[in-house]
Amino acid sequence: MEMAVQDENEKFTKEHIDTISSQFFGRFFGKPVKKSVFPVANDCHDMFRSLFIWALLTERWKLAKVFWAYGPEPLAAALSAGVLFKAMADRLAGDAFREGKRKTLEDQQMNWNRRACKLLQECYQTNRAATEMLLKCTSEKWGDQNSISLANANRNKEFTGDIAVQRVLSKAWMGSLISRTPSIKIFLSAIFPFLIALFIKVEAQTDFTCTPAKSKTEVDNRETAARRSLSRNVSQTNFMSGTAPPKSQSVAKKFQKLREKLSVFYTSPVSKYCLSLASYLVFLCIFCFNLLVRWDSMSPTALEILTAVWVMSLVAEDLFQIHGTIGLTWYDKLCLWLSDILSKLKVVALLLYLAAVALRYSPHDGDKFYPNTIRWARILFSIDICFFFMRVLEFFYVNEELGPKLYMIYRMIRDVIVFITILLVWIVSYGVAIQALIFPFQDASWDLLYNVFYIPFWQIHGQFYFDHMNGESVENCGSIDHVNETTTGDYTMCPQKEWVASILLAVYVTVTVIILLNLLIAIFNDTYRSIQKEARLLWKFERYKAVVSYINKSSVPHPLVWLAFVYHMLRGDGPRMRESDICIPRDKLSFSDVDSMISLEAKCLEKVLKFHTETED
Repeated sequence: MEMAVQDENEKFTKEHIDTISSQFFGRFFGKPVKKSVFPVANDCHDMFRSLFIWALLTERWKLAKVFWAYGPEPLAAALSAGVLFKAMADRLAGDAFREGKRKTLEDQQMNWNRRACKLLQECYQTNRAATEMLLKCTSEKWGDQNSISLANANRNKEFTGDIAVQRVLSKAWMGSLISRTPSIKIFLSAIFPFLIALFIKVEAQTDFTCTPAKSKTEVDNRETAARRSLSRNVSQTNFMSGTAPPKSQSVAKKFQKLREKLSVFYTSPVSKYCLSLASYLVFLCIFCFNLLVRWDSMSPTALEILTAVWVMSLVAEDLFQIHGTIGLTWYDKLCLWLSDILSKLKVVALLLYLAAVALRYSPHDGDKFYPNTIRWARILFSIDICFFFMRVLEFFYVNEELGPKLYMIYRMIRDVIVFITILLVWIVSYGVAIQALIFPFQDASWDLLYNVFYIPFWQIHGQFYFDHMNGESVENCGSIDHVNETTTGDYTMCPQKEWVASILLAVYVTVTVIILLNLLIAIFNDTYRSIQKEARLLWKFERYKAVVSYINKSSVPHPLVWLAFVYHMLRGDGPRMRESDICIPRDKLSFSDVDSMISLEAKCLEKVLKFHTETED
């Protein structure tokens, strides 16, 4: 965000604040900031919002807290302040001359994150139902985003890890299904639809209200009494009239309920997840079968064509996901999508697949293969299948046990990269020395570079090559005199015995195996302990992206997902998030619900300001 220094005679008006906030949140969230349509969001509240942003930009921290206390939507305002400070701090990253300024902005970001977390906890303790609605309700004054998406943009892990946010995400993940439904039943029902009537139960659809919930026992008793009363009334009416409901109507009602149950089941994110997992496992089985069998002809088989269509459907789904990503340009969307390591693996897998297909069906002589071409095609397919198997890790993100383990693995991979950098120094130095001592007088070739790394690498793993170190003859080799006298023939130099090489091997094994490898184990232990709690918090933070992605995901599995893509392209839009899942526009709520949320925020904010002493300023 560009900030211009105003002249002393130039006034800093409300229009300047509105322009800055509109440009910032519009650029960040990909949509302009709208004005509220509710009577409560009057000009006075707009003034406090503008003054709040002005105080943040001019570093008047205490004054900003005053305007925050009197302004509208304090929860969204605190999270937006964190987003603002994070964006400004990111722009100063790498600038050594403004390191102090960046540290100040990061401290302010943490302060506003803590205020938002404290306010959320107070609201949740006061009224859980209203707090859940408050989290899902969008704020038109702050980029038309809800509180969870603002916390995600701010990378506020403590906020998204709060129990209130996780309850909202859990309900959105299950959709209208009973939350206690076992995962195995959902998975089997997604594959075999006839099991839905046996395994799946759907929650009753009720209007969302901000009224505090009664006790579970009281609610169950009232529902049971209402059902008994209704059943009694229906039975008495049928008995007095001497009539029974027509059989055709009961069959039609059962069919209608079954159709609604199927629709609810296959539109829930957890069902989409199970269906996507099952279809991807089928794709991997087909891909593996194509790779393992012999290629007898240049013309593609039916399974190879199906594999190609499946791969293109996966690519189309990724493009559809990029198109729906927040951003102003395709370049911004692509950069945001590529920020995930699994997205980079997807790109590598696609490029390898296209290169392998090009070699597989390259020009040929009749029905004969070019040996080198088909060999390299199989090599690329063999490497590519590994990358496609890596995509299975994407399904582990939503699992409460496997998800945190993935973040631990990623952190350990970073430690391994640092370790390999140190290890390469010893490998190269020892490899060059041992190659010069054991195999002297070799001609220049690329095999020299290969041998420098080959023997030292496997010696770390216990393959010491004592026959080479002791100068024992290998197949088709010659002595120094024989090689010097002979100018023809396919000869390699026999290994020469050198006592210095044995000493170098002892030092190399001591340093690499005893010192460096044990150092790596110690680093892994320290990493595991340090991120054990952080990994679960990070999983809760990333869970929001997974839930939203499956909410927007098509219910049609691969490779038939092309049908859904064509349908949305003909309509000129993409999949839309259902309002009841995780995002509720404020103008869809009743005035009583809006007043309940406003009063809840005001009362809890008063408690936070009164009882929570903040010492960071």
